[in-house]
Amino acid sequence: MATAATRKSIIDLVVLATGGAPGTTKLGELVALSDSGKTLAEIADSLAAEASFTAVYPTFATNAEFAAEYIGNALPAATAEVRALSADLVVTFMNAGLSKAGILLATTDFLAAVATDEVSFGSSAVLFQNKVTVATYHTITLELDTNLAAAIGGVTVDAATVTAAQTTLDNAPVVVPAGQAFTLTTGLDTFSGNAGANSFAATAATVGAAAVSTLNAGDNLAGGD
Repeated sequence: MATAATRKSIIDLVVLATGGAPGTTKLGELVALSDSGKTLAEIADSLAAEASFTAVYPTFATNAEFAAEYIGNALPAATAEVRALSADLVVTFMNAGLSKAGILLATTDFLAAVATDEVSFGSSAVLFQNKVTVATYHTITLELDTNLAAAIGGVTVDAATVTAAQTTLDNAPVVVPAGQAFTLTTGLDTFSGNAGANSFAATAATVGAAAVSTLNAGDNLAGGD
C-alpha cells in the first residue's frame, strides 16, 4: 500500500499537472497504480498523457512553446527573468531527451523541497505548497470528488487564502445524486442504490396460471447511504 509520503507526491503531481485537486476517484486510481508497482515517474507519464494535460500543453507544441507555457504556470510568482531562464533550462533538458512527464516530476520535487524564502523560487514554492495543502484537505480530509479546480483556484501565497479555501470547502453544499429505480423480478434480486432517493418496484407477475409477487423474502435490497 502506498505510504503517506508517496500519496503526497502523487497529489503534488496532480496539482501541477491539472491545476486542481485530484478528487477521490482520480487519487484512488493513481494510488492503485502505485500499489501495483508503478513508480512516480510512470504515474507522471500517465498524467501527462491525459486530456486534461494535453488540453493545456498540446502535443504539437514545440519544446520552446511547451516550456514557456509550462514555466508560466509552474512559477507564476517568479520574475520574468527567472521564468525565462527556467524555460530555457526546460528546453535544454527536453532537447536532451527528457519527457514532459520527467519535467513535471522534477518540478514537483523541486517546488516541494525548495526553501520558501529562497530569492528566485521561494514565492512560487509557497504558492505550490499552499495549493497542495488545500488539495489535500479537499480530497483526503473531506473526501470530495467535485469542483477540483475551483477548490484551489483562489489560493495564493497568502496563508489566509488557505484558511479561506478550507472554510469554503467545509461549507460547500452536499450534492445528492439522482436516485435509481429498480424493478424486482420473480427471482431473487440483489440491488444496491446510491445516496439519492432510490425506488424499488414490486408487482404481481403471472407465472403459469398463478399470480406471483416479485417481492421475495430472499431479495437483498440496499437503499444506499
